[in-house]
Amino acid sequence: MSIPLSLALSAALVVAGCTLPTKAHDEMPSRESPLGELRGMSFVSWDRDGYGSADALHSLERIKGIGATWIAVTPTWYVSGLTASSISPDYVRSPSDEAVLSAIRSAQRLGLRVFLKPHVDVADGRWRGLIAPEDIEGWFRSYRLFLEHYAAIARDARVELLTVGVELKSLSGLPFRQQWVSLIDDVRRTFGGKLTYAANFDEYRAVSFWRELDLVGIDGFFPLSSAAGGKETEIVFGWQSWLADISGWLLVDSGVAGKPVMFSEIGYASQPGCAVEPWRKEPAGRVDEEEQAHAYAAALKVLKRQQWLAGMFWWNWPAEGAAEIYRNDYTPEGKKAEAVLLTAWRARPVLFAAGAGRIEMSDKNQGD
Repeated sequence: MSIPLSLALSAALVVAGCTLPTKAHDEMPSRESPLGELRGMSFVSWDRDGYGSADALHSLERIKGIGATWIAVTPTWYVSGLTASSISPDYVRSPSDEAVLSAIRSAQRLGLRVFLKPHVDVADGRWRGLIAPEDIEGWFRSYRLFLEHYAAIARDARVELLTVGVELKSLSGLPFRQQWVSLIDDVRRTFGGKLTYAANFDEYRAVSFWRELDLVGIDGFFPLSSAAGGKETEIVFGWQSWLADISGWLLVDSGVAGKPVMFSEIGYASQPGCAVEPWRKEPAGRVDEEEQAHAYAAALKVLKRQQWLAGMFWWNWPAEGAAEIYRNDYTPEGKKAEAVLLTAWRARPVLFAAGAGRIEMSDKNQGD
């Protein structure tokens, strides 16, 4: 994806040492969230029993300990290819219902509130936003069964927030509005909590059914920097055109009138260039905790001042915890980004351990 001219100009201003704005559209009225502030973490597992493990409980305790108030539980089902019309669980990669319920109940016992966020992925790894089923009606029938399954789980487990979809960009526009309206009506008959949809960062203006939902969800992987090595001030500037676009859209689109916005996902891999294309992670990429921490700090700085924002869910924290394979991945656990989050969420202070960059918690309370 090419970098907008405004971002290039922003980078030039950073080099010139100009003062950076941290708020777009000061006149934007506040949009009160029906769920309060969302300080969330995406709690992920691509393993049948991972959510039910002792490691998962430890991870939830760690998430609670840094000041999170919400988790997003993200079970995934699959289509065999972009043109397929049948959605089904994978016996190995899809969490079992028992494991999903275990994660929800463990989180609730810890005082964490739960966002149930079921995903549909393509089995070969291609992006779900490109799904183009040959049998559209067949796909929506299968999707309805998938979503009603998780709506029933959400109801029975007293979950407070449920998504009706995640980044289904090719299927969320006006030609498919009636399918979504019917689907959402059915979900509301099963589930009495709040509903959202998680739009990709370049999709939210085209979603045709915001009017039917309670919150606007955006997966906020916006390109914010022009090159690797971005510092906090440059990344702050990179946010400005995106914030202005969201603010302007909220002012003129009647379908989102009065609705609070949340970032249903936001995150940066601990790799060089993580703010250039935040949706991209190189499996063998070099570890860069510093740049990830700068991206976290910049997001927290600019987003806390947006009157329309209810909060965000950081992508991601694996149920199995800080395994070595996640050193260059999105998780902030044990990295400098975790300390940034902890400070922002007014939890306890941290001391960085020597060597591996892992952190230890102090029992001393931290002031403002």
